Amino acid sequence: MNERAARADILARVRAALRHDPAHAEQRRARLRQTIAMPTEGPRPSLVGDLVGITGASCAIAETGTLMLLSGTRTASTTRLLPETHIAMVAAGRIVADMEEGFALLRHERGEGSKLPRAVNFVSGPSRTSDIEQTVVLGAHGPYRVHLLVVGTTADSPMAA
Repeated sequence: MNERAARADILARVRAALRHDPAHAEQRRARLRQTIAMPTEGPRPSLVGDLVGITGASCAIAETGTLMLLSGTRTASTTRLLPETHIAMVAAGRIVADMEEGFALLRHERGEGSKLPRAVNFVSGPSRTSDIEQTVVLGAHGPYRVHLLVVGTTADSPMAA
């Protein structure tokens, strides 16, 4: 099999795995455009077919390389859990030393005794499991890939005041 045929074979296998039917591709694109164009309050809801989810992170924890992600009405968990790739953005001033500092930042911003977010998730990389036959599987309970974009400078720290 030559290289071109091998590429076509791989593409056909990927499309079959994704249940991609080229005959219906334009219909799917039209539905997706319509969904994206619909006016909404706040961010667009995640769709099951989304390949990438882009979110912010409450803070990043240097000690463990973990993201602290808050869930609420304007920050749906599905945006970071359903897509194959999650891209998170965090301000450089929101990189804290450890989890205790992350929770201190949360209390500082929300006030002592205030209502906590619906959920606080800690993400330290792509989802992985080795439950079945002790074989490591990526993306079993979340994205295959997690990327972090650090924005700004450490002088922007909310705890500096």
